[in-house]
Amino acid sequence: MTKRIARVVCRTLALGITAVCVPVTGHPRAASQQPQQPQSTPPETRGPSVNSKADLRAKTDDEKARAKFFDRYGDMPLEVGASRTILPGPPAPPLPPGSPVPVYENFLANLACSAPVVVLGRAEERAVHLNQRETYLFTDYVVEVEQWLRPEQGAPSLKVSIEGGRVTIAGRDTWTGGAPLDTTKRHILFLDHVPGSGSLTPTRPALTDGKRWTATIPNITAIPEFSNRTVPFDIFADDIARLGRTCAGRGR
Repeated sequence: MTKRIARVVCRTLALGITAVCVPVTGHPRAASQQPQQPQSTPPETRGPSVNSKADLRAKTDDEKARAKFFDRYGDMPLEVGASRTILPGPPAPPLPPGSPVPVYENFLANLACSAPVVVLGRAEERAVHLNQRETYLFTDYVVEVEQWLRPEQGAPSLKVSIEGGRVTIAGRDTWTGGAPLDTTKRHILFLDHVPGSGSLTPTRPALTDGKRWTATIPNITAIPEFSNRTVPFDIFADDIARLGRTCAGRGR
């Protein structure tokens, strides 16, 4: 018999580490501190196919370090065929009347210095794994770097692991998290190192070429340069790279 699972709307902050969940349909359920809900339409990509959950378990020391890192997601075992997602948090409140208008240069300098690694590149999905507690999926990508924004130079490609993923397990579509990185688009990625691993992970949502950034950069439309148009993606990247060179005096 198919279990009836509560449908829950999650509001998340930061990278979805903190979530407030409110049941909206189905059987009542206690609010959770982690995203655990079937919700909305999954991304189009089907992901890899495996015979069982065992095929998704971490095997190498590096994979195990990443699996432990992503234990922050989920509070119950992931069932085959489940769909759990993180919904966007509430929109940022508008600036109070009389607040100073954000200055483009200062705004971008703070953005550039918000993560130790910032790159522009394209991502290719490589693998999907279970976290250590087997409550959530995470996805490994290889990012081919088109431009290093912070620091000024580095490796031509990076290993990046992101919460969420989609996989077919024993013929059943199973997925967690939000939309995956679009492999057809260029992204500006703000990254930090996963402890004990050679991979990096985002510190904030990626900025994607050709997509509006209002959902990922609060109050960006209050900046005059963005009030009536979008700054071209490549110019935006160049400005982040330029201002990233000022991060030494900003404490990160």
